[in-house]
Amino acid sequence: MENWIDQHGMTRKVNDIFISYSQANFKLISLLVERLKNENLIVFWDRDIPAGVDYQGFLRKVLDNSRLVLVVWSDASVISDWVYSEAEYARVRNRLISCRIDRGTPSPPFNTFQTVDLSNWGGNVRNDNWRILVDLIRSRLMNGSAKTPIGDATKSKNADRQTKNEKKIWWKFW
Repeated sequence: MENWIDQHGMTRKVNDIFISYSQANFKLISLLVERLKNENLIVFWDRDIPAGVDYQGFLRKVLDNSRLVLVVWSDASVISDWVYSEAEYARVRNRLISCRIDRGTPSPPFNTFQTVDLSNWGGNVRNDNWRILVDLIRSRLMNGSAKTPIGDATKSKNADRQTKNEKKIWWKFW
């Protein structure tokens, strides 16, 4: 397991996924985080920021040490500078995955990315779109396309096949 050292000298695990969202959606995001953790994923969200740290610097370090960034688009998050900043960080590093929980539509360039529709999810782990999101996260983590400065995963021999399978996942909900 890969680790990194935070501003207090504490050893932390590299995250599978960093959640970017608007505080206005806290209740649903709490459920999303719980469900992702139940899928045995290492999840970071802002509630994990320790007291007494420079949160801007800490968040940058956490983003650097997260394999993927799940941006949760909503009416509230599409107007958040923080969410756009985190989404852009993920986009330029090929770590972006996005979902939407209501009709909120992001501006360019994020409106050109396929987005998993969780607007009718409600926390149901058997929901088809929830399973698509979890499968996509697992696919990106397994095929080496999720990278951190600590552990740039090299693509496996099956990476091309896995990438094609990942594309099939996206087309299921177009």
